[in-house]
Amino acid sequence: MWTALLGTERVSLEPGEGMSRADMLDLRSSESARAALRCCGCKSPVHTRNIGGELDLLLVFVHNPGGGKLCRELGFHTDESDEHLMLKAGLARAVRRAGWTADLEVYAGRCRTDVLATSPQGRHWALEAQLATLSTSDAVERTKRYEAEFGRVTWSHTKARDWATRIPCLRVDDETQSVVIDGVMTDPTGQTRADPVAVYDVVPRILHNQITYVSGGDYGYFVDIAAQGQRPGQRQRKRRPGGRGAYVRECSRTAVDLVDAGTPAGQPMGDGQFACATCRKYPARWLATRQDWDREDWLVCDTCQAQAKRFRSPITFQALRTGG
Repeated sequence: MWTALLGTERVSLEPGEGMSRADMLDLRSSESARAALRCCGCKSPVHTRNIGGELDLLLVFVHNPGGGKLCRELGFHTDESDEHLMLKAGLARAVRRAGWTADLEVYAGRCRTDVLATSPQGRHWALEAQLATLSTSDAVERTKRYEAEFGRVTWSHTKARDWATRIPCLRVDDETQSVVIDGVMTDPTGQTRADPVAVYDVVPRILHNQITYVSGGDYGYFVDIAAQGQRPGQRQRKRRPGGRGAYVRECSRTAVDLVDAGTPAGQPMGDGQFACATCRKYPARWLATRQDWDREDWLVCDTCQAQAKRFRSPITFQALRTGG
């Protein structure tokens, strides 16, 4: 862990952001300070460990032998690998590059997010580093819990994962955990994978909605808007397979959704014909409330209850955010 409690004060050893080298040396040499160190989650004793080798001082916190039982019962790792720790630090640096604040190892309820990103407007985004094996059911369940506690969630992982298309996630390289090699596409249909790019570059663009997430019942991926040949913030209409009158309009500031003008009122839109800009489900379960194309028409997403109003034409609706 990068963080711990020193008495009642929360302290951090994050490289470049936490304690100075002098403070770390003082911490290691002070018996009273070492005795006062506690885990931020379970409050059990912790101590420091150097992961920098003989030539460097790079300290992290670890539970004392036999400690951390409550953390383990809640599903929190008490034996994080060096690679996992460095990936968390890399995610935090990328968040700060976006102009957001980054807090490591934030606890809320039964959740501990690796990095909690907070925008200048107070919007939260949880970033999770997952290098250990995790079942699909656990990944989906944890995502729902984290969304309830923190807001949006994005995972980073190595190796092929069964759940990679079920939750918002990025695959990073095995060796350095610093390059995104999968999970980002260059077209809305998800047929063209983006070239490898540094985590430090990808995360800020996700936070600023220049790379957006789309998902359906059995697939999900990020779409790089700029890679489609449009400027950030520029709206662009694209034809998408999946139904007559189905269009997508991508924008880094205002996402616009898909409908089929031929769908009767009260009936679900067809597969591939609609995407909710608020909850990012694709296709979302939206219902046409009425089919009067000469007046205002409204749709309601029964996944997140967002509303959509007719926009310019009978087959294009614009999402109206209800909060968040």
